[in-house]
Amino acid sequence: MIWTLTMNPALDLAVTTPRLEIKRKLRCREASFTPGGGGINCSRAIANLGGESRAMVICGGGTGEIIERQLRDAGIAIERVDVEGHSRINVLANPEDEEGAYRLVLPGPELLEHEWQSVLRRLEEVLDHSSLLIASGSLPPGVPEDFYARVAAVARRSGAQMFLDSPPAALRRALADEYLFAIKPNRSEWQQIRGGGGDRRALIERAEAVVRVERRVGIILISMGGEGALCVTRERSEYIEAPAVDVVDTTGAGDSMFGAFALAIAGGQSPSAAARYAVAAGAAAVEEFGSTLCRSDRLAEILARMRDSQPG
Repeated sequence: MIWTLTMNPALDLAVTTPRLEIKRKLRCREASFTPGGGGINCSRAIANLGGESRAMVICGGGTGEIIERQLRDAGIAIERVDVEGHSRINVLANPEDEEGAYRLVLPGPELLEHEWQSVLRRLEEVLDHSSLLIASGSLPPGVPEDFYARVAAVARRSGAQMFLDSPPAALRRALADEYLFAIKPNRSEWQQIRGGGGDRRALIERAEAVVRVERRVGIILISMGGEGALCVTRERSEYIEAPAVDVVDTTGAGDSMFGAFALAIAGGQSPSAAARYAVAAGAAAVEEFGSTLCRSDRLAEILARMRDSQPG
């Protein structure tokens, strides 16, 4: 069973407007509301690709009710953890006269200690040796920096595989305190965690040290946007080039990658094959505006093109 954990979910409001100007009433169109947050997006990407997962989600207030309802309507099983505060709303504004979009991201509700502790207790109850847990996304106010390290400890005791994609401080703490099955920092995050330059060789060398010398994690997948990704395991290190696609919006591309990667690993694919699948998923996601994420038909086309372009 694949589980996802979202500590700071959001209802993502995506709108299109002719332009962004101050002191003017801006008429928007093509508005959409989509449940978001790292773990939720991974679950949605997995569903888009024909897989199944169960999403553990912090929910509060009317926004939390909408997030839960939309996830259930999309066929995603949800394990809801109630909190007193209201789940956040994020805004993605796409001006027609500019390339890209503006993202307004709220911090989320402040959690009380008994609320985030209840998440750990629920995980103790549901995880077992057959579980794969994807913990992804930011931590809301009130949650300690070592929270994902605590989650990793629960996964270890349960025999579950722990996949983590989090802000650098939380990821650094988790790596220091616990063993992780797989992590997916982007290039900038990995530099913040381990320091040094951002060229491929330097990134790989620092990842190899963590995987093969320090043995803090089994697989490191470093996403590099339009350049592709690096995948480092105990056995090999490789660069996967990103295919050329028309970039519309990068929202959710990293979550699409991580969800696809975990789904492929759960399905028995090698880390190398799973990394290529993940890069194709990320490429499919950037072709869509807002929080649409990757589509299975487009991913298959991109993956086939990637295979055809391989030498030999």
